[in-house]
Amino acid sequence: MTSDRVVIHNSRHVPTLRVAEVFGPTIQGEGKHMGRQTHFIRLSGCNLSCSWCDTPYTWDWSGVNGTKYDRETESKIYTVEELVNLMDQSDATSVVITGGEPLVQAKALVELANDLIYMGISVEIETNGTRPCPDNISRSVQWNISPKLTTSGNANGIKPKALRSYPASAIYKFVITDPTDIDEINRLGLAPSQVWLMPEGRTPTEINKRALMVANLALTHGYNYSHRLHVTLWGNKRGH
Repeated sequence: MTSDRVVIHNSRHVPTLRVAEVFGPTIQGEGKHMGRQTHFIRLSGCNLSCSWCDTPYTWDWSGVNGTKYDRETESKIYTVEELVNLMDQSDATSVVITGGEPLVQAKALVELANDLIYMGISVEIETNGTRPCPDNISRSVQWNISPKLTTSGNANGIKPKALRSYPASAIYKFVITDPTDIDEINRLGLAPSQVWLMPEGRTPTEINKRALMVANLALTHGYNYSHRLHVTLWGNKRGH
């Protein structure tokens, strides 16, 4: 896609985002649009610390999960305009904004999503759902919410009030490590058609080890199943 439109922001306010990586085209590996070609903008920073996190380089500056990452080495500051132009130059028609946790940079995130949509680009935002949906973001955004269950190591990873703020078009992706995780999911009272269950794992072997268990849980409880296609294809390699 090529556009003659230049996005111009007020000179008094230049919105910026701390970004871990920008890559694509690649394949969306999870959820409702698994298998779709897309581009990714992965933001830095997170308000949770999952024990099984597969992108600790986006937030683990103190070595909570065993490896201490340097924020300045692992991330770069971009203006919203630079990111929009990058996607325009890449002929992107679909962009997934993920993290980390994108909503820790909510103000600039909203500007980025709205600008991309204005350019005619489809936008998905992946969030842990602990912060409410911004009021001023385009209704065209596809929200992919991944609440963190107790087995993630987060004692307060689920915020029901925040989850209720998202539109009916949102989907909910749950990483399953153990069959007992289903009890916590069922208590949330989400519409089964909005729920995707995914096997936890950072390697194809780990994913496949849990896949049948998770698929059977989905069938039993009326939920959707999502493999983690990017892990199956590329393992835990960055940039895919």
